[in-house]
Amino acid sequence: MPARGALESPSDRHGLLLERLGARTWIARIMLSWGILSVLMACLPWISRVSGLGNENSFYLLRVLLGAAEAGFFPGIIFYLTLWFPAEYRARIVGYFMAAIPLSTVIGAPVSGLLLYLHGGFGLAGWQWLFLIEAIPAIVLAVVVFFYLTDRPQDVDWLANDEREWLSQRLLAERRSREAVRMYTVAEVLFDRRVIALSLIYFGAVATNYGLSFLLPQIVKAFGLNTFLTTLVSAVPYVVGVIAMIWWGRRSDWAAERPYHAAIPLFIASAGLVGAAFWVIQA
Repeated sequence: MPARGALESPSDRHGLLLERLGARTWIARIMLSWGILSVLMACLPWISRVSGLGNENSFYLLRVLLGAAEAGFFPGIIFYLTLWFPAEYRARIVGYFMAAIPLSTVIGAPVSGLLLYLHGGFGLAGWQWLFLIEAIPAIVLAVVVFFYLTDRPQDVDWLANDEREWLSQRLLAERRSREAVRMYTVAEVLFDRRVIALSLIYFGAVATNYGLSFLLPQIVKAFGLNTFLTTLVSAVPYVVGVIAMIWWGRRSDWAAERPYHAAIPLFIASAGLVGAAFWVIQA
C-alpha cells in the first residue's frame, strides 16, 4: 500500500510541470527559452544601455535567467528516457545521451574558436556572433522536438502493435514494482537523506565538469597557443570521454551493476584533478 499522503500518480496532485505538461512540451519550452536568452546575451551591450544596469549587472541577470531556463533540460531528458527504456537498457542509453556533453566540446570548441574570428562582422564582436549562432540550433530544434517527439510508447504509430504493447507493459510493470515498495510525496523525496547524498555527489561531479570546461582552455592557452589551437587542444581529452562514456554505460548494463560504475569514474576524475594541481604547483 502507498504511504499515507502518497498519490496514485505523480501528475494527480503534485503539479510537477514535467509530468503534467509532458516531457516533449517541457523540453521544447526549455530549448526555445534557451535560444531566446542566448540571443539576448548577444544583445548585452544594448540591454545594458537601455536598462541602465551596466554591462556587469546585465550580464549577471541574463546569465541567471539562462541558467534558470536550461535547469530542467537534463532532468527532462533523463525523465523522458525512463518513459521509453526499461531499466536493464538505461545505463547505456543514458551513456549515449551524456556522451553528447564531451562530443559537444570536441565539435563545438574548434567551431567556437573559428566563430570568434568573425569579430567586426556587421559591427558585432566575435563573442556576440558566438551567442547568436549558438541560439539558432536551440530554437530550430525546439520546434522539431515539439512536433516530432512522442511522450510515451503507447502514443506512437511507428511501432508494431505487439512491440508497443510489450514495451508499454514492461515499463508499467517496472513502475508498479517500484510503487509497491513505497510511494513518496514530493516533500518526502526532497528531504530523504539518500536524495540529499546523491545530490551532493552529483554537485561534485557537475562542479568537476564545469571547472574543467571553464579552466582547461585558459591553462592550455597559457602555453602560448593561439585561440583556435587552444580550442583544438582542449577538445582532445573529450574525445577519450566520448568513447569511455559509451563503453562504460554498456558495461554497467552488461554487469547489471550501478554503484561501482558510478564511483570508479568519480574517483579517477578526482585523482586526476589532484594530480594535475600538484603537477602545476611543482612546475
